[in-house]
Amino acid sequence: MNAVGTYAAASAGLDILSGLFGYFVAQEAAGIAESRGRMLRLEAEADAQRYAEAARGFSAKQRLAYLKSGVYLSGSPLDVLDRDMLTAEENISAIRARGAAGQLDAEGQAAQERLSGRQALISGITGGLGKVAMASYLSGKTKESAKITNSTPNTERQLPRRGRFYG
Repeated sequence: MNAVGTYAAASAGLDILSGLFGYFVAQEAAGIAESRGRMLRLEAEADAQRYAEAARGFSAKQRLAYLKSGVYLSGSPLDVLDRDMLTAEENISAIRARGAAGQLDAEGQAAQERLSGRQALISGITGGLGKVAMASYLSGKTKESAKITNSTPNTERQLPRRGRFYG
């Protein structure tokens, strides 16, 4: 194998290796993004649970305060408590939606990372194969041109020998 072939093989191997590393790095980044998405969802769910417990505790304290003061839970005080619980439910839904949106965003980033990893792998493989093909072509060209050069006579136009010294 000549120097061009050796260089091409080494360069092709490095291209393929670079593509593999790009693929593995992208897969790792995708895993991290998915994990972050799951964590966002779990944190949002925990926040929603804490908020729901706080809202129930507040409602219970309000009911107890109304009863201690001698106010019956009908009409206006009950409407206020119901409105507070409705607001709490809306806030809990918003917290959960925020977590779901964060997870969806992270899953989109993971898919994008996987795509870039596949592209890096394909690029490395095709780049490596292209270099091998080019080296093979050039190697064959060199042998072919060497055969042509060695087998054909000098085709430069020779001038007729005339003049004072050639008679």
